[in-house]
Amino acid sequence: MPLILRRDTVKDERESVHQLFVQDSTDGHAKDAERELESLIGDDVYRLDAREAIYLAGMRNLDTAADILREWGYDL
Repeated sequence: MPLILRRDTVKDERESVHQLFVQDSTDGHAKDAERELESLIGDDVYRLDAREAIYLAGMRNLDTAADILREWGYDL
């Protein structure tokens, strides 16, 4: 059964907390991305679900994450 159907609250099956401090520009991009995800899905998406999905997408695209780190000055 999919996660969204088997849980009672959005925090069910989420035992780990990952606190994330972000730059102001990242915060704006995150809010835009959450709205875009809702548009792509065609339904309301809990912010916690959207953020975890975006986090997982980054893990699946480490080359893109590496590019961002290089923009920040890593690997000079």
